[in-house]
Amino acid sequence: MASLREKFSLLDWLQYLGLLNLAVIIGIYGIAIYSLKFAIFYFVFFHLGGIFILAYSMCTHCPYYGTSCPFLLYGKVIRYLFKFRKGGLNLTDHVLYSFFILVFLLFPQPWLIKNKLLFISFWVSLLILKISLYLKVCSKCKNFSCPVNGVKIKEKIKKTLLKANRMKLK
Repeated sequence: MASLREKFSLLDWLQYLGLLNLAVIIGIYGIAIYSLKFAIFYFVFFHLGGIFILAYSMCTHCPYYGTSCPFLLYGKVIRYLFKFRKGGLNLTDHVLYSFFILVFLLFPQPWLIKNKLLFISFWVSLLILKISLYLKVCSKCKNFSCPVNGVKIKEKIKKTLLKANRMKLK
């Protein structure tokens, strides 16, 4: 098993948030060409949904909670909004996470599809983000309850670590 990450650098943070925000900006711009009202909705949904849906459902279970996180806002600020929740994600967490991701990905599509360059740019930036996250974060992450965790580990060990959830690994 590859060594698990203990913390993330400023460069990691800039890379991940840069690629994510690029997709968000493309989405907002693509929508705003046709509807400023829906562009504002998408902007607000992404930011408030990110804080109150993703942070609650995902970050409150994460071993990086309150410390080093590839998404700085969540890693440092979330502890002031929500308490840490021991154990893995429950059904509600999975539903909230899936809802946020689906709206984030699908909402701008009717507008982006009208402009091939924006449509392709949106998906390419997210593909690059997904690949870089998988290679540098998800394949070395201690959050075994995360739906996108890519650490190759035996199920028995994973269950034990999930139960502890705050165990520091080296």
